[in-house]
Amino acid sequence: MMSIANAAFLAALPKAELHLHIEGTLTPARKIMFAGRNKVAVPKLYTTPAKSAGARVDGSGDAYSTAETDARLWALLDLYYDGLKVLHTAQDFYDVTFDHFAECARTNILYSEISFDLQAHTARGVSVDTVIQGMAEAQAEAKIKFGVESGLIMCIDRERSLDSALEMLESARPYRHLIVGIGLDGAEDGHPPVKFKVAYEKARSEGYNLTAHCGPDVRDVLEHYRQCITELGVSRIDHGVNVVEDPGLVDMALERNIFMTACPIWIEGDAEPRWSQNIKEMLGLGLSVTVNTDDPAYVESGHFDMMLPRFVQAAEVSEADVIRLTRNAFLGAWTSEESRKGFLRKLDDFEKAHCSVASAGADATL
Repeated sequence: MMSIANAAFLAALPKAELHLHIEGTLTPARKIMFAGRNKVAVPKLYTTPAKSAGARVDGSGDAYSTAETDARLWALLDLYYDGLKVLHTAQDFYDVTFDHFAECARTNILYSEISFDLQAHTARGVSVDTVIQGMAEAQAEAKIKFGVESGLIMCIDRERSLDSALEMLESARPYRHLIVGIGLDGAEDGHPPVKFKVAYEKARSEGYNLTAHCGPDVRDVLEHYRQCITELGVSRIDHGVNVVEDPGLVDMALERNIFMTACPIWIEGDAEPRWSQNIKEMLGLGLSVTVNTDDPAYVESGHFDMMLPRFVQAAEVSEADVIRLTRNAFLGAWTSEESRKGFLRKLDDFEKAHCSVASAGADATL
């Protein structure tokens, strides 16, 4: 059982999160609110929302009714994309984004990078301006009100065509200064990263930072890692927890300092956060791994203050390990060097204040 002192340590820790889908923060209550405001049918809800989402809401589907990873992924994506129908206006995108920043302030997240699925919105007739301007306004307001800094990552939907990806990059050109990176998400089977090599070359030429999802345990995941690194030229991989299965990939990731934005999520029925031991092993190998919430409204792990303590217990990591995970997040963040130095100073100050007296430098397990 985690002690009160260690729980306080995790709560006070200055944090960064690099892997969160803003559409994955939509709770049932917010979906119902947005649906009413926009006079649209309430989307599919779910019977097992994250505990942080509040009271359970009966709905038409249970996202996690089967144990198979692929089935769970498809069920989650079905709910995820169905839920987008409630977002119509710039005010909607402002509200859902500002909600997230309020959670950042509550959980002591100083910096957050937000992935968003522009193609899924424009395909519904929502304009690029509506999506990005709403989120950008929330970013500016949150920095003033909460001191939370942030960046936007525009994700390519791997289930759509290369032409669609290229069209998205072109349509977002007026907002290039607001978007820190390009990502790749969606169902992976049959859609390898190399499918979008041309789009990534274009994004690189325009100065974007590059990442891509390689979901845990999916088919051909190790080959997808290779393609992301050698063909797409990413500096980060979202998830990345299967890398420990291939020493050659570990060496490649170490040599090129690829950051891995792992998500030690768990879902209904799991005894502990999934992939927590992989993350601990990644730390032991010296990989630049971070921990993140991914889709906090859809997974049982919920927000950072729920996820981190349970991950710490499941992985049996030390305070020093937690500091390393956090330092990796600030080092891997796509922000200015001035901001990065400021975040790292705060982390250093925290470490000195909270860790210097711990057992003459020995790592006490949390």
